[in-house]
Amino acid sequence: MQLDLGLDSGLPRDAVSVNGRVWFRDLDGNRAVFVNQDAFYCYPVDDVVLHRFCAIQLVEAGLVKVGEICVAFGIHDRAFSRYHSSFRKQGIAGLVPGKAGRKTIRTGSLAAGVVQRYQKGKSSSAIAQEMGISASTVLRTLRDEEVLLRSGVDAHRPLPFGVDDGNASSVEPQSATPPIVEPPIVEPPIDEPPIDELPTVESQTIEPPMVQATSIPYASPLDRFATTMGWIEEGPVEYESADGVPCAGVLLGLAVLEDTHLVEEARAAYGQLRNGWYGLRSLLWTLVVMALLRIKRPEQLKSYDPVSLGQVLGMPRVAEVKTIRRKLDEVAELGKAAAWHRALACRRAEENPAALATLYIDGHVRAYYGRHRIGQTRISRLKRVMRAEEDYWVHQSNGQPLLVVHESVDSSFHKALVNRVLPEIREVVGEGRLRVVFDREGWSRELFQDSLRLRFNFITYRKGDYESLPDSEFEAVAFSVPGQPEVEYELAESTLREKGWPELRVIAVKKKNGGQTHIVATGQLTWQSLGLDLGEADPPAVQIAWWMFGRWTQENWFKYMRIEYALDVLADYDVELEDQEHPVVNPQWRELDRQAASVRESLTRAQAKYAALQLKFESAQRPEDLEDGSASNGSAKQEDASFQDLQQRCWEQRDGIFKLSAELDRLRAERKATPKKTPLREADDRDPVRLSYERKLFTDTVKLSAY
Repeated sequence: MQLDLGLDSGLPRDAVSVNGRVWFRDLDGNRAVFVNQDAFYCYPVDDVVLHRFCAIQLVEAGLVKVGEICVAFGIHDRAFSRYHSSFRKQGIAGLVPGKAGRKTIRTGSLAAGVVQRYQKGKSSSAIAQEMGISASTVLRTLRDEEVLLRSGVDAHRPLPFGVDDGNASSVEPQSATPPIVEPPIVEPPIDEPPIDELPTVESQTIEPPMVQATSIPYASPLDRFATTMGWIEEGPVEYESADGVPCAGVLLGLAVLEDTHLVEEARAAYGQLRNGWYGLRSLLWTLVVMALLRIKRPEQLKSYDPVSLGQVLGMPRVAEVKTIRRKLDEVAELGKAAAWHRALACRRAEENPAALATLYIDGHVRAYYGRHRIGQTRISRLKRVMRAEEDYWVHQSNGQPLLVVHESVDSSFHKALVNRVLPEIREVVGEGRLRVVFDREGWSRELFQDSLRLRFNFITYRKGDYESLPDSEFEAVAFSVPGQPEVEYELAESTLREKGWPELRVIAVKKKNGGQTHIVATGQLTWQSLGLDLGEADPPAVQIAWWMFGRWTQENWFKYMRIEYALDVLADYDVELEDQEHPVVNPQWRELDRQAASVRESLTRAQAKYAALQLKFESAQRPEDLEDGSASNGSAKQEDASFQDLQQRCWEQRDGIFKLSAELDRLRAERKATPKKTPLREADDRDPVRLSYERKLFTDTVKLSAY
């Protein structure tokens, strides 16, 4: 603040401030640019080339932003972008103003030469190289001369040796060092008739090579030619010494990427993609760099210099948005994302078996704001019901993610765990009794029984009304984990024995306000009641409490990944056809449930209001109960009117409660008679589609490795 104050007060009267550091002053036809109090550049005001050069140098040095210099120097932002691109391609010569207007061939003999060479069967690129003009000029001349083009081949054929096709300059930025183009081979002169006397050759149809178009203007001519012909699988990785490379810090992430086995397992699952300059490895590296730089979508790459990101990736430039999207479509067609994700999860499980002592399971709902009518569910953080997708994440005991399973929002927590999540955990971790932790959503007798049938121990919160344990049974217990501060709990232990329920351990934790939180967990008594092997000894109660409360590491991870890695962002907007017999929530049942909930809420408010009126009515005194002479006739009449009004309000409120109770009973009966589930084909509030998940799982797997 002192620097800004001193700078503003120390500028000359005729000086112009660009920002807090840069300012300039025009004097005697010259402009002097200063950074703080140091001279930066001086040039004549009427010199357009130096004016543009100074603006570019200020931006390149990181002293000003583009918007600031454009306002101060009177340059349009689009014009500045054009000057900047020309400067990188041609140097200061690219800043020299050119002649405005369309460049056309004005010499009749030159146009005739283009036509004659094209009719001889030469391509537009060959004509352009031979005559020293651009391919777009050749095509424009042929159109002006009304020459029939050969099936549009020349208009779309890739030019392997960097010849300008008229559109590449507007799409692909150019390198500071233009690629070297070998001069055409000049054949020795032979006796040929004059051009005007050449015979006309009939048009020939030339089939283009069946390769995928790739924009690689920075590669060498040989690499570009080989890529265009489809001879190489993927562009090579070549790093060169360079100074001042933006975003070079992500090299630290790429250096340890091998420890995640991301590329290795991707090769095993996908093999290789179609031949092209950008392949599987470059796609994975690009997505990892995007995650480390917090680039949420491929479209945001347009805000970054492609050459700088290419230096980080060891390539001439980073892939374009359309190339990344095309590669994601290609890997989605293979359908190997689930197998690849499972292989990486097995790697993580093998490398850290100690973290598998407890696995946290929780569902994460991703809100959907698109136009497709998919399933609806309640989103707790938004406190509303809306269309969404749900993923079930499994984390290790140290809080690190292990795997994710996608499930429809129409499936309950019980069905999702038993049918999808627990079998997937078994595939990754292996046999043996495993311990899983989930929140109150998993409080279900059926889920407990199915988990025990699948040989899973579990820990969860106790739900519903239960009696608190006596304070005399609580004792203070300390617990510590290496690297973390010691914590203290006041614990008491009991046993849950109810008809139809398995026998479970109950660990009560006393809260600071005196309340109690009950945790239920399986133990040896549980397996003994089922007549199965007891297994290992039960962990202490304090260990159970630590594992249960450690579930919040998973909640914090969701919040972090949603903000930093855009975990909820869709990777595409495609949909897939859903099974028409898939059971979904009946729209009529949902509407009755909504109405019942609204009436129940109104009934609760009416009962509370009636209770308050009844207390006020009981505390009020009748006028005849007052002693003689204690009040005048006027005040007695006023008290009597107030008492009768209060009594009338109580009667009206009671009548309203009776009506709401009857309405709630009617809605509940009608809801009970309406089936809760119905086939998707009969649901009028749903589209028979579901969101595509293949690309989403692919990108999420990369984000896990980056994390």
